Amino acid sequence: SSISTYNIPLPGPGNVQARRPYPQWGVIKYLIWGGDSTYHSFQSKIEKRYSNGFSLLGSYTFSKCLDGPGSEEGGSPAAYLDRLYKGPCSFDTPHNFVTSYVWELPFGNGHKYMSQTSRAMNAVIGGWQWQGINTFQSGNPYSVGISTDVANTAVGQMPNAIAKPVVLGNVNCWFFVSANKACKSLLPNQADTFALPAQYTYGNAGRNILYNNRIIQFDTSLYKTFKITESKNLEFRAMAYNLTNTPSFNTPGTNWNLATGGQVTSTRNQPRLYEFALKFSF
Repeated sequence: SSISTYNIPLPGPGNVQARRPYPQWGVIKYLIWGGDSTYHSFQSKIEKRYSNGFSLLGSYTFSKCLDGPGSEEGGSPAAYLDRLYKGPCSFDTPHNFVTSYVWELPFGNGHKYMSQTSRAMNAVIGGWQWQGINTFQSGNPYSVGISTDVANTAVGQMPNAIAKPVVLGNVNCWFFVSANKACKSLLPNQADTFALPAQYTYGNAGRNILYNNRIIQFDTSLYKTFKITESKNLEFRAMAYNLTNTPSFNTPGTNWNLATGGQVTSTRNQPRLYEFALKFSF
């Protein structure tokens, strides 16, 4: 679904409410159960099972998703701007590579190592599985905005794009913002790549023109089922999420004309997390 926003005045001087097409009402939002998007991709997959109890699954997708005027029940600031807000979907992920694996560890009776062991020892060392999922993923797009109502229409606006944006990838200055002191410190001679539009106009910067940080994450677990009786089992799991504690930084401050523009304040993924679980089945 998407939202179309009506009763927004055209840019110009004077009181915003008085200039609305229907000044007796405020903003009118119309929810439409439909939308328009395109998705093109190259997809590949590989799966291999080995005789030693190891299996591997890998998949890679190279894609491009475009929609407009917005994604996930979004829309342009005003219905008359819909055609200008076509751009990458907010969830567009150009590269997505995921691998998963399962390995039956070769210990205990019937396996390569310690195959002739006591029943008690086999209950401890045998039957373990090592599993994991590795994720390598591009970032998602975001738009650059401004905090001032230059158009005088009381809706969100974008700056003018006057050069290719400079992306530093620093948490204090993800993309160059002249109002951000950290950016000026890192690139003291860098000129602005955005500018405020002329009074009573909208900026020409496109929607979702920059991308936030990639995701590199390794999740893994050890798993074993202890058979107690014919109908009773005890399952043990030890899990580690984001094993390498690699951060994926979230979208930075997007208002180009503020000192907080370009600053990252959160992450897309969790820090390293361990979980242990026991499940008794009867």
